Amino acid sequence: ILAAKAWQILVAHATAGRPLTYEQLSQLIGMKQTANTVTNNALIYITAFCQLNDLPWLNAIVCNKDTGEPGGGAPEAVSIFKVFEYPWFDVCPPSPKSLREARQAVTGEDDGEGD
Repeated sequence: ILAAKAWQILVAHATAGRPLTYEQLSQLIGMKQTANTVTNNALIYITAFCQLNDLPWLNAIVCNKDTGEPGGGAPEAVSIFKVFEYPWFDVCPPSPKSLREARQAVTGEDDGEGD
């Protein structure tokens, strides 16, 4: 699952206080598809995990390259600065299974990947 790989990259960037674009994240996780694929295939899982665990939305540091703003779906209350200030290395990285379970709990959808 790409979301587990994206989690590690996002934690590294958040801890360093560095936002990144959807395209940069796509490249870093080794995807050749468009930036929209990153959103659909990875960030939904991360958002769900953060929601269920009362964490700042880690995906908020992923920004549109043209506007510099987080993409759609992030509530206005999500602050990129809260993400940068959070002690991410104190959070045990989620397993692919826990990311899938979080997504299913939040969206009610099964991704069909199994365990």
